[in-house]
Amino acid sequence: MSNNHMPFDDLVAFLEVVATGGFRAAAKKLGRAPSTVSETISRLEQQVGTPLLIRNTRTTRATEAGQALVDRLTPLFAEARSAVETVTMSADTVRGPLRLNVPKAVMPDILPPIIDRFLN
Repeated sequence: MSNNHMPFDDLVAFLEVVATGGFRAAAKKLGRAPSTVSETISRLEQQVGTPLLIRNTRTTRATEAGQALVDRLTPLFAEARSAVETVTMSADTVRGPLRLNVPKAVMPDILPPIIDRFLN
């Protein structure tokens, strides 16, 4: 690879082209122009130094190197999506220790109902 910087968007575009079998379908799903997706794939192929796709007038499919990349990227992106979903779902959840500095007189009578409401 001639450049150590490889945008994840390029990899996402590559995976989408392989998944949909073409540049138009991938572009539609990604909300980009087909020419932009094609340029992205060409740039990616140039960076890795090998063709990743076999293109013809009817279909687009992964080369052996492209399929190897798909096989390695797919679980990584699935895990990344899962991690983001987990963080998103737990964003509203209060976590961590609750430390209270209250006088002893408050602890037995006033504090338990407040804590119960907080926990619910």
